[in-house]
Amino acid sequence: MDYVIWEAHIVDGYCVCENLRGFEDDDELGEGMPVAEVFPADAYFSMDSDFSKEIRLPDNVYNDGGYMLVSRAIKDIVEREQANRVECLPVTILDHKGQTASSDYFIINPLDLFDAIDFDQSKVTWNNIDPDTISVCKKLVLKQNVVPPNSTVFRLSHFPSCVVLRHDLAEKIQLSGATGVSYVAVSKFSGF
Repeated sequence: MDYVIWEAHIVDGYCVCENLRGFEDDDELGEGMPVAEVFPADAYFSMDSDFSKEIRLPDNVYNDGGYMLVSRAIKDIVEREQANRVECLPVTILDHKGQTASSDYFIINPLDLFDAIDFDQSKVTWNNIDPDTISVCKKLVLKQNVVPPNSTVFRLSHFPSCVVLRHDLAEKIQLSGATGVSYVAVSKFSGF
């Protein structure tokens, strides 16, 4: 299977959001831990004041927490195509005046974590504080036949902040005309 890394990017004319508010365990979201049962109904993002003239909402909102913050349109595609476990957590986005810009956005939280990184071919630096986590990745190669064929969106063990999509799901999102979506083919990933 062909995979891509899912990212949001800043688009001229569209808002950028600060970090998630109203949920204390937000670190668990970056690790793919299930949180739906404790996720508050009043969790929200505020538009970033550094982008005060940008007020339109893209389908995939760039945010300080790096979460997959998406519109209902993207959520619906993911849910329709998703064969493995994923949470779609409802959130509100507040505008620059603190008013509700939309209450129809979601954090996509993939729960499947696969030990699919080929460390012999990848170029990684391990975190000094948490030696089980990658802190720098200059090249990413995935092992063949580790990810089940029905998995369309997942995270990687040792690199859980990275959300990976199967290419066909990424293509469906792209063909929908979604704004703010960015993908990098795993084979072309040049690091962070």
